[in-house]
Amino acid sequence: MTAPRFFLVSGTGCVLALVLLVRALWLCGVGLDFSDEGLYLQWLAHPGVYPASVTQFGFAYHPLHDILNGDLAGLRRANLLLTALLAWGLGLRLAAGPREVRTDPALRHGGAFILAASSLCLLLLWLPTPSYNSLALQGLLLAGVGQFGLRKTEGRADAANLLLVAAGGWVTFLAKPTTAAVLFLLTATYLAVAGLLTLRRIAWLSAWLAGLAITSCWLIAGSVQAFVQRVALGLEDAQVLSPAYSSSRLLQLVWPEMARNEIRGLAAVFALTAVLLLLLRSQKRLVRAAGVLLAIAGPVYALGALTGIVRGIPNIGYRGLWLLGVAGGGAVVQAWLFIRAQPDTRRSWPEHLARFGWLLLAPFGFAFGTSSDLWATSALAGCFWLMAAFASAISTGGSHSHDGGRPDSGGVAVASLGLALITVFLAYSMAHPYRQSAALAKQNDPVQIGGRGELRTDAATAGFLNSLLPAARAAGLGQGTRVVDLTGRLPGVLAALGATSLGQAWLIGGYPGSERSARRALQRVGCDEFARAWVITEPAGSRRLDPSLLSAGGSDLARDYHPAVHALLPPNHQSEASEVVFFRPTRPLDQALAACERARTGMP
Repeated sequence: MTAPRFFLVSGTGCVLALVLLVRALWLCGVGLDFSDEGLYLQWLAHPGVYPASVTQFGFAYHPLHDILNGDLAGLRRANLLLTALLAWGLGLRLAAGPREVRTDPALRHGGAFILAASSLCLLLLWLPTPSYNSLALQGLLLAGVGQFGLRKTEGRADAANLLLVAAGGWVTFLAKPTTAAVLFLLTATYLAVAGLLTLRRIAWLSAWLAGLAITSCWLIAGSVQAFVQRVALGLEDAQVLSPAYSSSRLLQLVWPEMARNEIRGLAAVFALTAVLLLLLRSQKRLVRAAGVLLAIAGPVYALGALTGIVRGIPNIGYRGLWLLGVAGGGAVVQAWLFIRAQPDTRRSWPEHLARFGWLLLAPFGFAFGTSSDLWATSALAGCFWLMAAFASAISTGGSHSHDGGRPDSGGVAVASLGLALITVFLAYSMAHPYRQSAALAKQNDPVQIGGRGELRTDAATAGFLNSLLPAARAAGLGQGTRVVDLTGRLPGVLAALGATSLGQAWLIGGYPGSERSARRALQRVGCDEFARAWVITEPAGSRRLDPSLLSAGGSDLARDYHPAVHALLPPNHQSEASEVVFFRPTRPLDQALAACERARTGMP
């Protein structure tokens, strides 16, 4: 029989999880970042337009994009729900333990639901649109569901679990090949240390992976060779863009430069987690009651932050790493109990430790290969750190004990503590969304995105888009129009108009190799498309690209285009208001085609 205090701890955590999920899903219909999210939208809408890419997330999500008819709010909600569903499945696996013990249903489903909501740590920057990051997280979760379902005795479910492992690995590869490489090492190590690696399982995994790889290569590129060329060309483009994408730079480990208050916060979370677990394991009722109060205090505070009762949440640069403190505190208690355990109890600890290690390192595998800060990016997959703490708390005493479920209370309590941290961090992100000028709660003006769905944005952004759309349509810029984006930072404006960025989903400016990278991409564009393409510029933009890049298609901005639409882009926290100009091609099509062909062949 489970102790009443467990229901109090679990119930508080589940209420927080439900409120957070509902709030996040509601806010999926609010706000738009014109840069990164614009890139994602271009990829989702027409991934086949771009012949070079390291990530293939656009192909993976494109069916969902078509099913939802390109509705951005629906895409975001489907993305979050899919991620939460996979996290819930992994939470159920972890609640059962490596030996599939019978656990209290309240533990399985309560703990799993809290862990499902913890997957929203992906939104620490508030970029809910499906992307390579969300696909990588979903792949890791899927692989975890499969591998933690394996048992030492091979059974009927083996083939299905191995299929999940293979599918998770391949999905991760489609998102980020570097993350897939780390996943392979982590999974191989886990299976070997836990005693789960057999020749039969290796054969099954190899067969599943081969089938998935060949099928997806054929669907994406038409052949395995063409797929490899596509990835290789995308890698070359990335290395031309910035030296940060070179193999030597990717392998460098730079420790985070944390401020003193960030270090203190991490240490406090570490200590709090360990103390919480020890209090809930005490033999004394008053001590356990103190643990219960501590366990419910975090979620209650987080609910206050999410609903606006608690205000003034500070900006902490490495706040996501505080989730690592939850895993660390759980590890300390686990190690202490391991030392005190009976010899026969210690036999199962290799499985527990292998599982804990996989969950602890998975976020770093998620971040490996990024040009951004490794430590900050790893926090986007910080739900695995909460899962590590949850799994360690469950494994420290089994699923049942003589007092009616102390280990159960500990597992759900640390998961609730971690979710409380995520909720507070997300409350800050909702108030300061990535590259947007207003809090999500203050964005109430409707705007059409791509003609296929409605979002609510701030008044300035809505005014900009609602005036730009009819002007662009009147000038002849319709759905699917190809546009060369020389702003270097506004693929989202094209996505909002339903236009297609030519060359790359985002011809990104501001990097050392931006001009070279953009020229390479434009030289791959067919002359038939280039000759019909419009051009968008931002004359005073900080990331603008040189109009001479149009020579890649035999064109000149001043000679061959006419300014057709002018609009004033509203300011945000990174830039002042600036004018954007859409240029319409003016040459007859046959002349434009001939000029492009001459430019490609080097003829005068």
